[in-house]
Amino acid sequence: MGARKRDFISRLTRRQLIELEACVRCGACFEACVVQEATGDREVSPPAKIASYRRFVDASHGVRALLGKRPSGEEVERFLEALYACTTCGGCGEVCEVGIDTQRLWWAMRRELVEMGYSAPGTLPKLLENARRNRSIFASPLELRYRIWLPPEVKPAEEAELCYFEGCGVAWEAPPMAEAAVRLLHAANIEFTLLEASHAWCCGWPLAVAGMWELQQELVENNITKLEERGVTTLAVSCPCCLQQVREVWRSCAGGLPFEVVHITQVLAPAVEEGRLRFSRRRRERVTYHDPCQLTRGFRGPGVYEEPRTLIQHLPGVELVELDRSGRLTRCCGAGGGIRGARPEVALEIGKLFLRSAARTGAETLLMNCPACYAMYVARRLPGQHGEEWRAFRSPVRCNDLLQYAASFL
Repeated sequence: MGARKRDFISRLTRRQLIELEACVRCGACFEACVVQEATGDREVSPPAKIASYRRFVDASHGVRALLGKRPSGEEVERFLEALYACTTCGGCGEVCEVGIDTQRLWWAMRRELVEMGYSAPGTLPKLLENARRNRSIFASPLELRYRIWLPPEVKPAEEAELCYFEGCGVAWEAPPMAEAAVRLLHAANIEFTLLEASHAWCCGWPLAVAGMWELQQELVENNITKLEERGVTTLAVSCPCCLQQVREVWRSCAGGLPFEVVHITQVLAPAVEEGRLRFSRRRRERVTYHDPCQLTRGFRGPGVYEEPRTLIQHLPGVELVELDRSGRLTRCCGAGGGIRGARPEVALEIGKLFLRSAARTGAETLLMNCPACYAMYVARRLPGQHGEEWRAFRSPVRCNDLLQYAASFL
């Protein structure tokens, strides 16, 4: 513990304090929660986390506080294990009978505890160390990012109204996503620019979702300033988490946005429909598509459902079949919210269940649209022994990025 007062409520809104009292433990969220599906551990369920945190608030601000019954550091540490055994996907909030916005609530709890002096578990603190040094959660220097994925034949403009922002996770964990995106923009004759590699700082999502907000304002101010200097009116991002971060945190920190933010498929889908982007190759294949959690039920809408499917439906010979859960009720793949770094054993079990659900569709290929999904399912990245077990796990379904797959039809 640091020297901070054990407050528990300074970062919670009035609504969130009411939400702590509102949970009736009806259990509606259990079926939506992939962590519950994978572990069956009720101690880490949404109602259990809310009840635990409510006890901390009562013990720190209610009658128990007057009696010196404040929660011990050990109790809070145990709670942290439950709080970070979560992908923060928002599925539980989507089905909550009383309307608790669990996604925002988990964020607020994590931030509160980190700012009280507790540490995010697992490898998550390393992300903040890297960000302090590199302005990215990865150890590699920012200057190298475009050398990894930018094709030599694609020449971004020095200035353009449209800027493509791939995000750290795409650049370092899923570079084929970015390469495919700019190849498709180029094929559609859509002019775009990029920020200078050293100016394209982390959007801040991985730190925010882990509760580590120390650098948020600095990251936001830099990115917005550099985009304004380029005359950007539309920011197109590949990463669903970047999309939500810009919509929610950038907007809040800056008091508004001087440009529109969209997902890259919202630029490419109209180009396909208008005939500016054409696919010439044909392949007879059945595919299924996973709606990323932050693209469909993130903090701020609208959700992006149709545009990815528009791209798939224009691929010659390809048949799209849907997963058993899609759209706003999409099943989280288990790769986000910091869970791979904090609780890789849980991410592993969620991954196995997810691939089995994809196999039940009869699809040959599972198309994904998120760098965390890509790192988890295409690159099969999990730390330590869990990574070894995950890479050894076999599935009849191939995994690929949606735009990488689409670019193969050019």
